[in-house]
Amino acid sequence: MPEKYALLVGVTGNAKPELNTGLKFPEMDATALGMALRAVDLLLGDQATKPNIEKKLRSFSRRGSNQGVVFVGLCGHGTEFVESKKSYFCP
Repeated sequence: MPEKYALLVGVTGNAKPELNTGLKFPEMDATALGMALRAVDLLLGDQATKPNIEKKLRSFSRRGSNQGVVFVGLCGHGTEFVESKKSYFCP
């Protein structure tokens, strides 16, 4: 049976004031979702930095087999750059 892992990231506040537009529950959402899943890694608030997220994602390649399943949930703000039409999560 394939192994199943989840990385859930929840960020309520952001260092960029323009991204703090009233989201109240991203960290609580990530925590609640984590309670419903097994083998969950949570990064909440100040822990949810780009280096920490990348480190957790790399760690999945050392666990289980290539038949496994990885679920990544990002709860919080994102941004879109008009000139590129790409969207990004903002940890």
